Amino acid sequence: MRHIKTISLLVLVLVFIRNYASGEDGFVEIIESNVNIYGSPDLSSAVVAEAEKGDIFELCEEDRGWYEIKMFSVRGRYIPESSAEMCEHMVSLPSASTCRAIRDALPELETRAQEEADFKYPVYHVAGNPHGDPYKEYQNREYTLLLVDRYKLALFRRLSVQPAAYNKILEKTERQKIRGE
Repeated sequence: MRHIKTISLLVLVLVFIRNYASGEDGFVEIIESNVNIYGSPDLSSAVVAEAEKGDIFELCEEDRGWYEIKMFSVRGRYIPESSAEMCEHMVSLPSASTCRAIRDALPELETRAQEEADFKYPVYHVAGNPHGDPYKEYQNREYTLLLVDRYKLALFRRLSVQPAAYNKILEKTERQKIRGE
């Protein structure tokens, strides 16, 4: 009887290590076509981009009918829970040339997003107020991040790379850059 308890405890510890201490986060897979990704957990909030069936995103949190997912910017993005399901996913990297193509495209995408945000929400710095209008700066910053997420998702889709691989690609391309590749 004592051996059964010991084995049961060992199995529980191994399951815990596999699921929680392995360094892999939770993921969600989109199970419907053309799923809106929102800026906040509200159907009336800004649509950041559109997810496709089979897209896999890193899961940040699950809350009242919404999944908060990690895309590319620092902002959490949201999808309705009914449009996705939690899944196990082992992040695999694309080829080195695809990683380099992503790395090389990112500055241009970020510049394009900033330019479009500057056009839509111009931030003027005038004499006497070097910081400009704080609300316009906030709108500009948020719109820039929205566009960054939208453009990077389009890039990943064009290159057939899962969005969940983004952070590992950044790590790999940083190592490539250090080695001069």
